[in-house]
Amino acid sequence: MAIVNKKFEFVFLCEPHTGSRAVRDALLTIPGSVETNGKHHLSLSGCVRDGFLSGREACNFRVFGTIRNPHDWLVTKWFVLTRTHSFEDFVKHVAIDFQQDNTLFWMSYHDADLYIRYETLELGLNSVLAERGYTEGVELSTVGITIGKPHWSELWFPSLAEYACDHYGDIARYDYRLTFEGLDVIGSQPTSFLTIQP
Repeated sequence: MAIVNKKFEFVFLCEPHTGSRAVRDALLTIPGSVETNGKHHLSLSGCVRDGFLSGREACNFRVFGTIRNPHDWLVTKWFVLTRTHSFEDFVKHVAIDFQQDNTLFWMSYHDADLYIRYETLELGLNSVLAERGYTEGVELSTVGITIGKPHWSELWFPSLAEYACDHYGDIARYDYRLTFEGLDVIGSQPTSFLTIQP
């Protein structure tokens, strides 16, 4: 699934477990927004292939997605997919298989020119919409848009975090940092709520 809006000339591509459904629901309240199809994750080339965009539009529209602190994302993915592995085994072995191009957020990696941070989702979304000329703003009504998981302090420990930083390129690429004050405080949030695709 993607959201295409030809009136305000933007395309939103969905990344798993980054608040994409909440963003989709908000964008569908904006005049001109169309949901591409029943598949939740669709690439920009898929939008062109399926006739929702022309090639010229794909090149000229603002294409954006969402990203999330990969440490938080990994906790969510572990809860969603499996708890038959320990979290440490999941991070070191299973989750590696989700990567493409050394990134967990690969669904829109080659297409998006800007990402909104999950940690400041509504603020970032409204900034993008204002840039495109939609100044009324939207509210994200979905419950559960949270900065982290209460289980972080139980799951992460410094050597595992160091391993993750070495093996998941998203952490440095999108300027996420992990800091420990004991084990109960994890994650210094980036100051910017938008990230330009490198």
